[in-house]
Amino acid sequence: MKSVILIIAMIISANLFATEVNPAANSGKISGIIIDGQLKQPLEYANIAIYSAKDSVLLDGTVSKADGSFVIENLPYGEYYLVADFIGYKKQTIKNISITKDKKVIDLGKLSIEQAVQQLGDVEVVGEKKYVEYKIDKKVVNVSQNMNATGGSAADALVNVPSVTVDMDGNVALRGSSSFTVLIDGKPSPIEGTEILKQIPAEAIENIEIITNPSAKYDPDGTTGIINIVMKKQNDEGVNGMVSANLGTWNKFGGNTNLNMKSLKRNIFINASYNRNPTNMEAWEDRTNFMNDTTLYLTERSDRVQTMRPWNITAGVDNYLNDKNTLTFMSTLGSFGFIRDFETTYHAWDNMTDNEIFINSDNYLFMDGMYLTGHLNYEHKFKKEGHNIIVSLAAWKWHSDEEQTSNEEYTDAGYENVLSIRKNRFTNDNYRDNLRVKTDYTLPLKKGKFEAGFMSHINPGSHDYIYEDFDPDAAIWSRNTDLCNEIEYRQDIHSAYSTFSNELKGFSYQLGLRGEYMDRLFDQKTTGERFHLEVWNYYPTVHVSKQLKNENQLQASYSRRINRPQPWELNPFPDYSDTYNKSKGNPMLKPEDIDSYEFNYFHKLKKGFFSAGLYYRVTHDTKVMSINIDELNRLFLFYENVDNTYSMGTELMMNIDPNKWLNMNFGGNIYNYQMKGFVAGNEVDKTSLNWDARMVATFKIKQTTKLQVSGTYNGPSVEAVGTRLAMYDISVAFRKDIMKRKASISVNVEDIFGTSAYKISTDTPAYKSEIGFKGEAPIVRLTFVYRINNYQRRQDERIDLGVGAG
Repeated sequence: MKSVILIIAMIISANLFATEVNPAANSGKISGIIIDGQLKQPLEYANIAIYSAKDSVLLDGTVSKADGSFVIENLPYGEYYLVADFIGYKKQTIKNISITKDKKVIDLGKLSIEQAVQQLGDVEVVGEKKYVEYKIDKKVVNVSQNMNATGGSAADALVNVPSVTVDMDGNVALRGSSSFTVLIDGKPSPIEGTEILKQIPAEAIENIEIITNPSAKYDPDGTTGIINIVMKKQNDEGVNGMVSANLGTWNKFGGNTNLNMKSLKRNIFINASYNRNPTNMEAWEDRTNFMNDTTLYLTERSDRVQTMRPWNITAGVDNYLNDKNTLTFMSTLGSFGFIRDFETTYHAWDNMTDNEIFINSDNYLFMDGMYLTGHLNYEHKFKKEGHNIIVSLAAWKWHSDEEQTSNEEYTDAGYENVLSIRKNRFTNDNYRDNLRVKTDYTLPLKKGKFEAGFMSHINPGSHDYIYEDFDPDAAIWSRNTDLCNEIEYRQDIHSAYSTFSNELKGFSYQLGLRGEYMDRLFDQKTTGERFHLEVWNYYPTVHVSKQLKNENQLQASYSRRINRPQPWELNPFPDYSDTYNKSKGNPMLKPEDIDSYEFNYFHKLKKGFFSAGLYYRVTHDTKVMSINIDELNRLFLFYENVDNTYSMGTELMMNIDPNKWLNMNFGGNIYNYQMKGFVAGNEVDKTSLNWDARMVATFKIKQTTKLQVSGTYNGPSVEAVGTRLAMYDISVAFRKDIMKRKASISVNVEDIFGTSAYKISTDTPAYKSEIGFKGEAPIVRLTFVYRINNYQRRQDERIDLGVGAG
């Protein structure tokens, strides 16, 4: 690894500080900017090809950068024509381009390309973005094209995306891992991972970018990369906005409002949302524990209701001080409300006695969290296009109160007459602060660019856990000092990065290196134990792409990443959820280090495109939740590191338009997963072949009417302990534009046949079990959206890896 880092550092230095070689004496260059003809906004990753005017032979090509610009150099004197193309747009051909001794530099200025228009009966249909688009460095999910997500959340919008799986609770996994980083408009969120994806309403999102191998410019956190949520925000001057409301079965409802007021000097934006999303579920477990000569049998049946009710208000302003300087301030006030109510029956017996135990259990959890964030962003643009420096400051505070009450009643065989009561409760007072300072500098070069920056991230927090037992005779609560505990933690990260991108003999490449110092302190106040970890680490990245004929493309990349433990995964104090289950953390848990390799091929079809990708991921010190049986026959869950896990697979996707009224998107992911090491003291060497597939078909009934059918299938998968069985579902959605397309009404039905269920089977020397979860189905949602003054999105926030920029 040190050799790889040294080589990359030497290459970056050599490229950056070497004297530029003079171009060939008898050559010139062609440049320009590709823009959307309707929106007048730059188009990133548009394909530009240069042909010989004499015989129409393809001579060179590139793709446009984030600002729409492109440059093609070292073209011999001669006559040429240029073709600019982008998926969903008409080709634009520029003829009669002549490079001569007297005119070596050809600047074509802004080149507008128009959205494709098709005839359908007596109406025109304007070409639309595809549901999923593949860029050089990321997948882009256009949320507005996923009708089944209407009225739902960001997690719902990811259900049919290749390489993404979403379980019945809305928990998201990317390539089989729940460890990924979520950004909102390129900025970190105070609520992490899956939880924020469950809260953001789909109507407020323009698109979702999935970046599995980010460059060194971005934090290396997350096993499988970054999910960036690009929110809607208007570009046009004046007042614009959008209002949406949704209503669903099982008492689901919510709404969202976006408002933009833009002038030449400033842009003011406000967003507010509220959603109430209860989830009803049945759960069951059949378990057999083996202890010497005794075999214990346990059946568990549970009715579960989980209700999320988040709200937030975001307001901000972009101040255009002049054409070179912009100052942006944005703040969010939000609440993360969560209620969980589990009603469970237990039946336990063994093979040695006639004793049987019957229990009614009611476990109720209430959590109310508030957070306040502030973002200050300053951008200075230098004279040269794309030459800038951005300084940003982000701070947020989080506080949550959590109270959980567990009430167990020992009953007769009919679960009716109460024989005795066991009741307890615990509270968790949680505080978190974050301060993040970041500077990014970008310097365009002839065919590429140099980037550098630094970041400091200060992240302190605390948890105060109080456990109490109820005395039914005295009717009082008393503190259980054996379980009460208090923790404080701090994680400080300081890092610097540098990237260099360029072109060489038809290849575009980017080399990056990020150095990081992490200082982690976990202070268990109750026991007086302190666990301190200091780590210096380096994260190299490599991206290479090659533009082929007919707008096809090859791309390869490598990145090194990290997955850090959460505070609750480090806390060694046990948590007893009920009589038969307990869990605890591990203060010696180490971060996971991940080496990620990818190779992708993109092929344009006559009526669509096809992509194929290969990936290989090695995770060192893999973190797993192990399961064992303790001395009291309780299921004991705890965290530990195993040696390594390996994932190797392929992703396939095809998007086609068989005719004018039908668009179809097919995707699939096949990967081999291998785990090596020790889990719960037992040596493990497991291998499994996992796969999933999905399909989305959109029928354009009329210009203002669409019907969409989608289906997903997730094959069986090996876990740290046990195997998850296959699961599948089918959903249908209908959307109608009304009021001259100023508004729309949507109806979507999720899991229309009620086939989705999560089941896991485990068989070990200590125990075996069958666990299952079945959610409510079908779920029906009705959504109304009204747009004020043709509301569209702001396009100035994006993640740019700089690969393939011409």
